[in-house]
Amino acid sequence: MKLFSSLTSIFFLTLGIISFESCAKEEVCATWDVDVQPIVAATCSYSGCHSGGTSANAFLPQESNDYTSYTAIKSSLDNGKFKLRALVNKDMPNAMFVPAGQPTALTQEQLDILQCWADAGYPES
Repeated sequence: MKLFSSLTSIFFLTLGIISFESCAKEEVCATWDVDVQPIVAATCSYSGCHSGGTSANAFLPQESNDYTSYTAIKSSLDNGKFKLRALVNKDMPNAMFVPAGQPTALTQEQLDILQCWADAGYPES
């Protein structure tokens, strides 16, 4: 009986260590630097839209006119506007303002990456 009890204890102790190890090694599914910045560059931060400075869309509020860097987009992440427009309403990019040749909608793969990024708390790197 003692042998069975000892083996059971060792089993659960080992299982706990393995579980802790796998949690500690869990990786974030998307970051700004690796996954999100290329999507934003291709679909949001080109001239005439969220490009910042004088080439940004004049109709955008100041805090939303620059998505060219993590620092610049951070206020739209913090206030929820990025998530609302890109993931909830799914009305970005806005087809009315998109220059010719630019995407007028996000792909499902891009939406999945952005949702994962949002769920992870918008990590930069």
